Amino acid sequence: MKGFLLFIILFFLAVSFESVNAASSKIDTVYFQQGDRLTGEVMSLNKGILKLKTDDGGTVSIEWKNIDSLFILNPLRIIKHNGGILYGQLYPSGKKGVCILQNENGETSTIELQSIVELIKLEKRILDRLTGTLSAGFSFIKATKVSQLDFSGNVEYKGEKTIFSVNYNIVLTDDGESTTQRQTGGASFDRILPNNWSALGKLLAESNSEFQLDLRTSILAGVSYNFIRSNSQILQAGGGISLNREFSGDLAQNNIEALIGAKYSLFILESPKISYDFDGYLFPSLNHFGRIRSEINTALNWEIFNDFYLKGSLFYSFDNEPLSGVDLHTDWGTSLGVEFKF
Repeated sequence: MKGFLLFIILFFLAVSFESVNAASSKIDTVYFQQGDRLTGEVMSLNKGILKLKTDDGGTVSIEWKNIDSLFILNPLRIIKHNGGILYGQLYPSGKKGVCILQNENGETSTIELQSIVELIKLEKRILDRLTGTLSAGFSFIKATKVSQLDFSGNVEYKGEKTIFSVNYNIVLTDDGESTTQRQTGGASFDRILPNNWSALGKLLAESNSEFQLDLRTSILAGVSYNFIRSNSQILQAGGGISLNREFSGDLAQNNIEALIGAKYSLFILESPKISYDFDGYLFPSLNHFGRIRSEINTALNWEIFNDFYLKGSLFYSFDNEPLSGVDLHTDWGTSLGVEFKF
């Protein structure tokens, strides 16, 4: 439960310190294809949605495809669909769907808006660079009297070329006779590289009472490539290596594993907004030949109102040779709940 308390504290810190910075005044303008415009502070573009903070309307979500031009004086990090990384400010060019980009040296160039898949405002304060999610779900199967409760949280810090994140997840399952738990938590580092490549590192701690796994601590490192990166979908795959140590009762074991993984996200921006996320990982052992582990997580989010979602999720874990020697090789679960993004 320490992980749970950590995320609650981080959440309230982020909310409590949310204030308007004088250096980041609402001086940006979004021009629409219909000729209308809206003034505020552009926060980000992600998954085809531009976030604009206004003086009187809170934060507004705008579909990227409906935008004709932008006037943004706050410094930005811009990522294009081909993996190009740019920095600077955006100005109207007088041509629909095209803006002028001015970098920190005052040099200018033109950029098509539909080539942009991500915008991040380069905040000066650390707290303003934090974003995150909190979600909780519950499921109950009457026939088997099995109930399941899950909680997860994630906090991200976005720098100019790096993303640091801390996450925690717990799933509690009760079959009327006993309660089992599955917990994962850790910190990760993602470095954006040119041409759709990125480097990643992760520190991870896990436990799973179904496999009688008391603790697994891991250090992972690898690289990934974005095969698809657009305002409607992302497909990313990569590989690396995992060094971990497992504890199960009196047993302990060191492992060296290859890491093969893939992530896919799909965004449907018509009302209601729906997003689908999938990530799967395969861990073939390099020092205990024949052992294979895998992890799959998938979620479907349905936006109820701004930043608040109905969420259905599923996880699946496989280990053909658990350290404990138990006959059980799979663990899975589903839940239906809510998620809040901040």
